[in-house]
Amino acid sequence: MEVAHAIFGCFLTLSVCLLCFVQLKGLSALTAHGKVAQNRTLIDTSWFAKLINAVAGLTVPKAWFSHFYVLYLLLMWGQFLYDPATILSNGKYLLVWLFLTCQATRRLYESYHVTRWGNASKMHASHYFLGLGFYMSVSIICFCGLQSHHGGSGNSMTGTGFFWTLLLVAFFAICQLDQYRNHKHLSALVKYSVPKKGLFSLVSSAHYCDEILIYFTVVLLAFTRGHVIAEDWALLSIWIFVVINLSISALETHGYYLTKFEGFHLRYAIIPGIL
Repeated sequence: MEVAHAIFGCFLTLSVCLLCFVQLKGLSALTAHGKVAQNRTLIDTSWFAKLINAVAGLTVPKAWFSHFYVLYLLLMWGQFLYDPATILSNGKYLLVWLFLTCQATRRLYESYHVTRWGNASKMHASHYFLGLGFYMSVSIICFCGLQSHHGGSGNSMTGTGFFWTLLLVAFFAICQLDQYRNHKHLSALVKYSVPKKGLFSLVSSAHYCDEILIYFTVVLLAFTRGHVIAEDWALLSIWIFVVINLSISALETHGYYLTKFEGFHLRYAIIPGIL
């Protein structure tokens, strides 16, 4: 429980820090990535802005994104190998584990067989270490939930509980498929052109919208099966961080499209009708 509380507090703090980074002059350089980061110019010439830009200039190959999912999948399967009996007897977090492991497996596959990593593509070193910490935290929370004796078996798998679980599984599968298709679409694009197929016809960062919905489904599953426990709240804080982090990235990408492409007219960046 103490671990869950610590992760809950950590991700709420990170969420607030991200919002501050965007608002404070100079710090926004730390949140930029991809084409946005490559096209950023230094306007503020103060020593603080130069320091932040120097930190932001520390990069690693973007292909290292695959490390996130190698680590993620190893940690998820490590939990099963460590104590399979506990996992199989915990009806609530067994499903959480299955959802997260499915996500880790698909993203690892995409990293090697779908996404095209350019030799010159870089990401901030801070983003790399934050990503490793993120997936470690998600895995730790899942492990703690599996070991918990309080929300244990979850709702009965009969009647409304069974129907609700089926709905969540179906929605999760739809989001998984849609994100896969969106990543395939992005990988097939000419460099720095505008994606237009599927959900991209409504928002400029459809793959981020999928990511938010995927983790939202996991949170719904945790909160609606069995008793609410500390690990559920930690998952919620992680989802809040995902929403804020991806929304910032989506808005930056949206601004880039508006600046670079005259024919770009989409109104929303990540959530249709909202943002």
